[in-house]
Amino acid sequence: MSVQVITKEDVKTLLDKWYLEIRKQNVDSAKELKKELEAEIENVKKNQDLMLYYSLLRYRYAELDKTVSVDTDKIQSLDIPIDSLMEYYYYFFRASHETSLGNYKKAKELYEKAETNLKHIPDELEEAEFYVHYAIFYSYTHQPLLAIEHVSKAKGIFSKHIGYEFKIASCYDVLGQANIQLKRFEHAEKYLSTSMDIIQKRNNKNDENFILRTTHNLGYMYSEQNLSKLSIRYLSEVTKKMPNHFRAIFLEAREYFKLGEAKVALEMIEKGMKVSKELDQEEYKHHFTILKAIIEDVPVEELEKIIVESFIFFEEEGLWQCVLEYSDILAVQLYENGHASKAGKYFYLAHKGRKEAKEKGL
Repeated sequence: MSVQVITKEDVKTLLDKWYLEIRKQNVDSAKELKKELEAEIENVKKNQDLMLYYSLLRYRYAELDKTVSVDTDKIQSLDIPIDSLMEYYYYFFRASHETSLGNYKKAKELYEKAETNLKHIPDELEEAEFYVHYAIFYSYTHQPLLAIEHVSKAKGIFSKHIGYEFKIASCYDVLGQANIQLKRFEHAEKYLSTSMDIIQKRNNKNDENFILRTTHNLGYMYSEQNLSKLSIRYLSEVTKKMPNHFRAIFLEAREYFKLGEAKVALEMIEKGMKVSKELDQEEYKHHFTILKAIIEDVPVEELEKIIVESFIFFEEEGLWQCVLEYSDILAVQLYENGHASKAGKYFYLAHKGRKEAKEKGL
């Protein structure tokens, strides 16, 4: 009985297939290929190129399958060939990861480095993958026009290929979020509804997390219109099924506060602060701390201290929309408490924030 010999070419083919399934967000087939690779990777352990490729794809796969842990320090210490496809993957995957952690300044640097290596990518679908992730970065950093520009490029490419319905739905979701930030709520609702329709037609059990992402954005849209009860209806669905969704927890807490339900809001804030700490989500640690101080009606001097401390992070990460919003809040609080001269300082900061935000497309 002959034993089949697995060559390095076979492993390379498996790795390519694995990345295609990861890119398409095909969870089941990606898991199967992962198992197959784990059984074969030992045969090529001395091949540094294949082991590097495997390490990078495993790092990317961890975003798809949260049960997989990766050593980030080990990834950062990899010896990457300069000016190569592997260098592109290295910077791109790291940029996506840093975005998820809220490390936006670092993510921006990594995206720019990845972009210089786009010339090495094997096909236009990888270009689309890059642009949709870059668009998500711009959405998270409140730069909606740049988000729309990048995601439109991605959608145009994905739409030309069969089997990329999930990615097209993701593009519509990003378009929805960007239009919420631009206060174009009718457009946002249309895009989010289209995204949801595409996903529901797929009827794939692995799409629930994506559906909840779009559900969160619908809750966000109603929150921005001060339709608190309607917003909570959507957000509560997300927080029940995804208890670590810190963005939904924050918005739901804020909406309960708007409705005068301070106790419920504070309970949600405690949950959100715990999740943010566990996930090392610095941005939302600040959001929850500020919201808690506002709800508890702390002395204006204490509120000023909390908000000013947050500005160090927000300005460092380029989150000028946050500087704008919290400067406005603080200025009003100071003015109403008889500190008109101090209020002027923060009205100016709000003005500066608007200027910076305008330059970034908000």
